[in-house]
Amino acid sequence: MRYGNERKQTMQDTLQKLAELKMKLVTATEFYKVIDYFHDNFGENESLALMSVPKQNEFLQQSLVICVRSALKQQIVAVNQMMMLYVEQAQFYHGWGWFNYLIANFFYFEDIDAGLMALVVKPNSGETMLARFSTHLIDQTKKPSTN
Repeated sequence: MRYGNERKQTMQDTLQKLAELKMKLVTATEFYKVIDYFHDNFGENESLALMSVPKQNEFLQQSLVICVRSALKQQIVAVNQMMMLYVEQAQFYHGWGWFNYLIANFFYFEDIDAGLMALVVKPNSGETMLARFSTHLIDQTKKPSTN
């Protein structure tokens, strides 16, 4: 039974770190510190992997494409090998994918509609562009015109 308690504690620690990540995301002025915190705490986090299930989110994917369009100043963005994982307890998505042959990783908190994407634009030098984003505008249904 001790193993189960250790795992539960690890999951509780992971949920606490996700709460800290959320706070950093909404208060940050330097997003590199936020993505570093994400990689340092969740890059090889076994507990996060156990809590995560594959789950697609079309609005989230559209938001990521918009971020890449803006970063690359390109209208057409091809998405390949997109992996989205979801942690229900934290309403948290995380994952990676290829956008116009450039790799990106991301995370997104559903409850506050905010996320961060890191797009590696120059793989040889490691140059990375970061974007904080939301799905709010994409998710709104259009209202009929009153005209």
